[in-house]
Amino acid sequence: MKKIIFFLTVALLSVSGVVNAQKFAWVDATTVFEEMPETKKAKDSLDRLQAQLENELNRMQSTRDKLYADFEADEKAKLINDFNREDRVTEIKDYESRLQRKAQMNQSLLQDRYQTLVNAIEEKIQNAIKAVAKANGITYVFTKEQVYVIGDGAVDITSLVRKQLGLPAPVPAGTTGTGTAPTK
Repeated sequence: MKKIIFFLTVALLSVSGVVNAQKFAWVDATTVFEEMPETKKAKDSLDRLQAQLENELNRMQSTRDKLYADFEADEKAKLINDFNREDRVTEIKDYESRLQRKAQMNQSLLQDRYQTLVNAIEEKIQNAIKAVAKANGITYVFTKEQVYVIGDGAVDITSLVRKQLGLPAPVPAGTTGTGTAPTK
């Protein structure tokens, strides 16, 4: 019985030593993401693409509106017989369907482009976090958004990740970024 208690005590102390040897850290990944130059470039790229797609859609809507206005004018002037009416209505409906498909394709294209750009930025941040963790002997890194309680033993590695990515240090609140307090 004494041997069992001795082995259990040794096992518990060994496990306790392993747990204490692990380093925990957290990073404000959202802030790092927002500070990345790639994030601004991605936003600008998406804004340009969205404007281009909206212009194309607006041109198509104008064409549809003209088709409908011409149809109404011709019908009011009694220039359309039953056979022509059916063809013109079909033409307008077909164009409306093309317009709806184009709008859906544009939305899908924007979502795909967004995901591609964001994934590349997140991968770069993830690689920087891994490099900082490895260089500093950190076992677990959590994002600030995932952590409910940050204890005394946890290390904030946000500044190290910024440095790894080549980002400037943040400007403290209440300063102008020149090292002097703002004037009133």
